[in-house]
Amino acid sequence: MDNLAQQGMAAKNAQLSSQVALLDAQQQVLQATNTLDLARAAYNRLLGRALDQPVVLEEISPESTADALPVLIERALAQRSELKALDSQIAALRNQAVAVRRETVPLVGLSGGYDYLQNRYLAHDGQWVVALGLKWNVFDGGSSRNRGSAIELQAVALSEERKDLASVVGLQVRQSWLDIQTTRKRIDVTQSAIAQAEENVRVVRDRYVNGLAPYTEVLDAETARVNSETSHANAVYDAVIAGLRLKHAIGEL
Repeated sequence: MDNLAQQGMAAKNAQLSSQVALLDAQQQVLQATNTLDLARAAYNRLLGRALDQPVVLEEISPESTADALPVLIERALAQRSELKALDSQIAALRNQAVAVRRETVPLVGLSGGYDYLQNRYLAHDGQWVVALGLKWNVFDGGSSRNRGSAIELQAVALSEERKDLASVVGLQVRQSWLDIQTTRKRIDVTQSAIAQAEENVRVVRDRYVNGLAPYTEVLDAETARVNSETSHANAVYDAVIAGLRLKHAIGEL
């Protein structure tokens, strides 16, 4: 632009517009650099490293998810640790309730063994021992039954809690799955937008060089191209995050 202005091929206001756009871009670069440095320092802090240690990250890309939504929900219900913990608690409470109710049932115990003792005063050194025991709490005032019912109610309450949690897990899987589908479409759309924006920049530059368009149109075209590339990058990273959230929702992360 400065070269064109020196040759008298560009208006003064076009030169000023380009300089303002350049200064604004430089300001945005400074802000992005500062944000990047802070992000690197925060990353190092989480890893317990020096804040100024160099950080080199590999570029990431979305992972493909071919499984259908019902399959993912079924896998989540089978793998989520919260649901497994509730299942164990419910089973333990129900077993405890059964054990408490059986306290009034007759209990029969049988034990046996063989003892060997060298003693000259005994006719036989070895002898068999068999013991039979019986315990029967005939009447406890309904205490065992009531305690068993109370424990069973606790199991029922946990079962309802598990049903609600299973519904929440299914909703989390559905939301993550839908986010993945949305971000995939966004990636395709933004790729097309980048191609169109680049073509628009080429056309507008040709028109400006031939004196058919002001330089502000060139700046607008460049801004549109940068915005389309930013939108594409955001779509890619949103797809990666959606994939990680789906793995967490189904209990694989």
